[in-house]
Amino acid sequence: MEKRFNRDEIETIMLQTVMARPHSIVHEYKIYHVANKVEEEVIKNIKGYKEATSLTELEEAVNDKDVKGVFIPEYASITSQGIKSVLNRTSLLKNIYCAFELQ
Repeated sequence: MEKRFNRDEIETIMLQTVMARPHSIVHEYKIYHVANKVEEEVIKNIKGYKEATSLTELEEAVNDKDVKGVFIPEYASITSQGIKSVLNRTSLLKNIYCAFELQ
């Protein structure tokens, strides 16, 4: 009999997969690289996670105590330097999942 996974199990497996890879650390924030569209779709839709496509959205998300993690898509209007600048000004630590490599 084939095992079927529920949504929580899929999210847990996907996060474990992404977090098992090498990551960057910027101002105490862990930034994980999201390697493919499947990971992207799962992570950006996890309850309590926020997708940020601009520096304003990123800053709001990392400062929101109710947001558990932040996903930055490849098409976001955000540069590596912008991410570093925002994270330097914030204090609520949470994981950041980024669809592009930080420079």
